[in-house]
Amino acid sequence: MLARNTQHGAASAIVVYILLAVVGGMVVVSLLMSRASLSDNNQKSDHLQARLLAESALEREIEALSNGTACASIAIPNQKNFAGGTFSTLSATLSGIDCVLEVQGVNNLVVVVIDATVAGAGGGGGMSYVEHFPAGSLVDWPATETSSQGTSALDAGANCGTCSGTPSGQALKFTTSTGGGWNNLTGYREELLPVFIDTTGGNVLLDFSLGYKKSVIGSASGVRQRIYLELYDSTNDRREEIWRHIGVSTDNVWVSEPSTYDLPSGYVFDYVRLRYNLRGRAGREPEVWVDEINLSTGS
Repeated sequence: MLARNTQHGAASAIVVYILLAVVGGMVVVSLLMSRASLSDNNQKSDHLQARLLAESALEREIEALSNGTACASIAIPNQKNFAGGTFSTLSATLSGIDCVLEVQGVNNLVVVVIDATVAGAGGGGGMSYVEHFPAGSLVDWPATETSSQGTSALDAGANCGTCSGTPSGQALKFTTSTGGGWNNLTGYREELLPVFIDTTGGNVLLDFSLGYKKSVIGSASGVRQRIYLELYDSTNDRREEIWRHIGVSTDNVWVSEPSTYDLPSGYVFDYVRLRYNLRGRAGREPEVWVDEINLSTGS
């Protein structure tokens, strides 16, 4: 299934996003996408196109499996040319009742590889998403800011290693500038979900967790440290806040917060967002870290 959307927070070019539909009882139970190595920021568009091409290959093989093709019979590499690039299937391996797929998209020498495990038995329309902010991951998390008096960047010296067991050695950190008077850092970073969360058939219960840590350099008086986790339906411009922590803290200790949220019916959520609102100045410097975002829906 193809759906046209506008990329948010980075560029105005229209690109084609792939909705990985669950068909014939097949469900993607795990998905890991590699980060392309970019030689410069101008290759960001090539990276996005390569990712979409890889998703095309994955959707093709899910459809083949749902139509009765055996995992061992998936054609390799079955390379196809599309939109100036190529997509192909690198491997298809049977693991119990599951089929483990490795697919690839290539656009202008930028390569994106997706690994996915597709369950061949049982019903359901579940999805699983994990973000632990490895090196290069902010290419996929463009920022949109109303005030940029600060930074949101990867911190190689911090990670929530106890949050979900998949530490990357770093986390996403937000902090305000220290020059002049009070400084504000407000906006959001968002990532396109590899599998959209479709609630058009009714409410969907979302299981989620994330790790966060807050600290203040100097006095906490007048400081603001607000962080929000949201899902976004770009077609209907619907923003759904599923978690927030708006209090000020100087604890400098990682907190893991698992919870559930009943998503409303009638939407297709295609983005996950981290929204932030920080206020600080020299001697009153707020710091917020986020790591290990996990989203999943059941059968």
